[in-house]
Amino acid sequence: MIWDMDLGIRENDCRTADEATPELSSRIRDACSALMEDSQNTYVDDLSYHALRIPFLHAVFPEAKIIHVVRNPEDAIPEMLYGWTNRDSVRKAFTRRRKSIRIQGLPRMALRFLRNYISSRVKGSRQTWGPRVPELSEFVASHQPAEVAAFQWQSMVTIAMNDLANLPREQWLQVNFNALLSDPVGEAKKIG
Repeated sequence: MIWDMDLGIRENDCRTADEATPELSSRIRDACSALMEDSQNTYVDDLSYHALRIPFLHAVFPEAKIIHVVRNPEDAIPEMLYGWTNRDSVRKAFTRRRKSIRIQGLPRMALRFLRNYISSRVKGSRQTWGPRVPELSEFVASHQPAEVAAFQWQSMVTIAMNDLANLPREQWLQVNFNALLSDPVGEAKKIG
């Protein structure tokens, strides 16, 4: 919910640097600081949504180093396909999200859940799942879930790479997920 502050209702989850107003940036930084009170002053977030928000993240945290972890499509897409076709019960969906639900985001979440719940029962797949890339709703309307997952993965990687290319090179690093699994120590040293 930290990263959805002032997001409002929109068709995709992209955020620009212009959206990082001083007031919003301060609220986000304060919320992250509260999370770090019991840690070693390191905040790590692994939300795939961030691939669509790199300019926004950089504007909020200009001193942060962004580590872009990329999975091979043959590993990522089957998991994404499960997300698109999984039929959560209302109880499971609520239980999974109950700690992150905030009053201000509740109407948006409820509407999204209702649309997905009905669509998964009628069509066998959701209308939306995971990060909403640009043009996703149009693509979902005319493609099978596996194609949608591939489109979503490709769009996220393309957007992230284009946005990272506009940042100073010393502020970001790309890591392959499989390399991280096979050589965690070596990859962690690169991350430093």
